[in-house]
Amino acid sequence: KEEGEEVSGSINREGGKMNTTKETQEMYLKAIYELMRRKGSVRSADVAAERGYARSTVSCAMKSLRIKGLITVTEAGEIRLTEAGRERVLKVNRRYAVFSEMLGRLGVPKDKACDVACKMEHIVPDDVFLLIERKLMEEKGRDRNSEEQRTEDQTVGIV
Repeated sequence: KEEGEEVSGSINREGGKMNTTKETQEMYLKAIYELMRRKGSVRSADVAAERGYARSTVSCAMKSLRIKGLITVTEAGEIRLTEAGRERVLKVNRRYAVFSEMLGRLGVPKDKACDVACKMEHIVPDDVFLLIERKLMEEKGRDRNSEEQRTEDQTVGIV
């Protein structure tokens, strides 16, 4: 839990319990980010349609994100991520990528790995995440070196 973050629950669109207000905010930020990438501009109605939430629920969430300095809303109603909001989304997306790759390497089926990684991205402490990320990078480096050695061996006819 980050300083100043409330710990309360809400229901996600799959009907499961979310852990914190922080998790809910991150899911909204991800939705805004993805919509911006696809459409260029985003309004509350777009977020409501994307997430399957009531417009009033999205309006309350946007107010919270605005107060926290994670988004701005233009007079025309266009939602934009602030630098802090963008950094938070990129951090969450990086965590998701690391966790889903780690789970895939462990043999977890892709659909389940994606679901579990989505939960892990919000709850695993930063220090633990950094350890996992470092270990995964080391493993990938070893995999890459092994592949390069195999290619070199095949080139000189050792295999």
